[in-house]
Amino acid sequence: MLGAGPSTRPLAVATTGVQWRDLPTLYAQWKTAHERHRRWSADGTWELLLQRVQAEAEADASVTSTATSP
Repeated sequence: MLGAGPSTRPLAVATTGVQWRDLPTLYAQWKTAHERHRRWSADGTWELLLQRVQAEAEADASVTSTATSP
């Protein structure tokens, strides 16, 4: 079992995720963040964002590879 000390917290978060109630308020109140995540998961927003990021990464890679080709 992981300890609760400061040095083990990042490992615990990376391993198990963070509980909604422990989310820093910098992002939003936990209930608001949870509701947005739930809604965006249901309506496909996360999938659309992933597709756009992937498309941009592929476009950047093709520009970089053609710019460095002899």
